Amino acid sequence: MLIEVKDRNDLEAMLEGKERQVLLLSTETCPACRMSRAAALEYAKENTLYAVDLNVSPALARLLSVRSVPTLLAFEGRREVARHTGRFTRQTLTELSTRVPSGTP
Repeated sequence: MLIEVKDRNDLEAMLEGKERQVLLLSTETCPACRMSRAAALEYAKENTLYAVDLNVSPALARLLSVRSVPTLLAFEGRREVARHTGRFTRQTLTELSTRVPSGTP
Protein backbone atom coordinates (compact mmCIF):
# COMPACT_ATOMS: atom_id res chain seq x y z
CA MET A 1 0.00 0.00 0.00
CA LEU A 2 1.38 3.41 -0.99
CA ILE A 3 0.47 6.10 1.54
CA GLU A 4 1.05 9.75 0.68
CA VAL A 5 2.65 11.94 3.34
CA LYS A 6 1.69 15.56 2.66
CA ASP A 7 2.75 17.43 5.77
CA ARG A 8 4.32 17.24 9.20
CA ASN A 9 1.09 15.88 10.73
CA ASP A 10 1.10 12.94 8.30
CA LEU A 11 4.77 12.35 9.10
CA GLU A 12 4.09 12.40 12.84
CA ALA A 13 1.28 9.85 12.38
CA MET A 14 3.64 7.58 10.42
CA LEU A 15 6.30 7.81 13.12
CA GLU A 16 3.85 6.76 15.87
CA GLY A 17 4.18 3.13 14.81
CA LYS A 18 6.70 0.87 16.51
CA GLU A 19 7.35 -1.23 13.40
CA ARG A 20 9.95 -0.26 10.84
CA GLN A 21 8.48 2.17 8.32
CA VAL A 22 10.01 3.12 4.96
CA LEU A 23 9.55 6.62 3.57
CA LEU A 24 10.30 7.57 -0.04
CA LEU A 25 11.05 11.22 -0.82
CA SER A 26 11.02 12.07 -4.51
CA THR A 27 9.73 14.44 -7.18
CA GLU A 28 7.79 13.85 -10.39
CA THR A 29 10.47 15.54 -12.49
CA CYS A 30 13.55 13.74 -11.15
CA PRO A 31 14.89 11.20 -13.72
CA ALA A 32 16.24 8.80 -11.06
CA CYS A 33 12.89 9.00 -9.24
CA ARG A 34 11.01 8.08 -12.42
CA MET A 35 13.40 5.15 -13.05
CA SER A 36 12.85 3.86 -9.50
CA ARG A 37 9.07 4.35 -9.47
CA ALA A 38 8.33 0.85 -10.81
CA ALA A 39 10.31 -0.69 -7.93
CA ALA A 40 8.39 1.43 -5.43
CA LEU A 41 5.02 0.45 -6.88
CA GLU A 42 5.97 -3.24 -6.97
CA TYR A 43 7.14 -3.12 -3.34
CA ALA A 44 3.94 -1.29 -2.31
CA LYS A 45 1.78 -4.13 -3.67
CA GLU A 46 2.85 -6.29 -0.71
CA ASN A 47 4.16 -3.77 1.84
CA THR A 48 3.37 -0.37 3.23
CA LEU A 49 5.42 2.40 1.68
CA TYR A 50 5.05 6.03 2.69
CA ALA A 51 5.81 8.60 -0.01
CA VAL A 52 6.45 12.34 -0.11
CA ASP A 53 6.37 14.40 -3.31
CA LEU A 54 8.84 17.14 -2.46
CA ASN A 55 7.32 19.44 -5.07
CA VAL A 56 4.18 19.38 -2.92
CA SER A 57 5.86 19.24 0.51
CA PRO A 58 9.34 20.84 0.31
CA ALA A 59 9.39 21.60 4.05
CA LEU A 60 9.65 17.86 4.78
CA ALA A 61 12.96 17.70 2.92
CA ARG A 62 14.40 20.33 5.23
CA LEU A 63 12.92 18.68 8.30
CA LEU A 64 14.44 15.30 7.36
CA SER A 65 17.76 16.73 6.05
CA VAL A 66 17.18 15.39 2.54
CA ARG A 67 19.32 17.07 -0.10
CA SER A 68 18.99 14.65 -3.04
CA VAL A 69 16.20 12.58 -4.51
CA PRO A 70 15.16 9.91 -4.52
CA THR A 71 15.89 9.25 -0.86
CA LEU A 72 14.59 6.30 1.14
CA LEU A 73 14.46 6.60 4.93
CA ALA A 74 13.74 3.75 7.34
CA PHE A 75 12.38 4.57 10.79
CA GLU A 76 11.75 2.53 13.90
CA GLY A 77 9.47 4.63 16.02
CA ARG A 78 10.81 8.16 15.80
CA ARG A 79 14.39 7.10 15.08
CA GLU A 80 15.92 7.01 11.60
CA VAL A 81 17.75 3.68 11.30
CA ALA A 82 18.73 3.60 7.61
CA ARG A 83 19.02 5.90 4.60
CA HIS A 84 19.56 5.31 0.88
CA THR A 85 20.00 8.12 -1.66
CA GLY A 86 19.82 7.64 -5.42
CA ARG A 87 18.26 5.10 -7.74
CA PHE A 88 16.92 2.00 -6.03
CA THR A 89 15.44 -1.41 -6.74
CA ARG A 90 12.78 -3.48 -5.04
CA GLN A 91 15.60 -5.33 -3.29
CA THR A 92 16.88 -2.02 -1.87
CA LEU A 93 13.43 -1.39 -0.39
CA THR A 94 13.24 -4.91 1.03
CA GLU A 95 16.66 -4.59 2.62
CA LEU A 96 15.80 -1.20 4.16
CA SER A 97 12.59 -2.58 5.59
CA THR A 98 14.30 -5.54 7.29
CA ARG A 99 17.91 -4.52 8.02
CA VAL A 100 19.00 -4.55 11.63
CA PRO A 101 20.40 -1.14 12.62
CA SER A 102 24.15 -1.00 13.17
CA GLY A 103 25.16 -1.24 16.80
CA THR A 104 22.27 -3.60 17.60
CA PRO A 105 23.33 -6.87 19.29
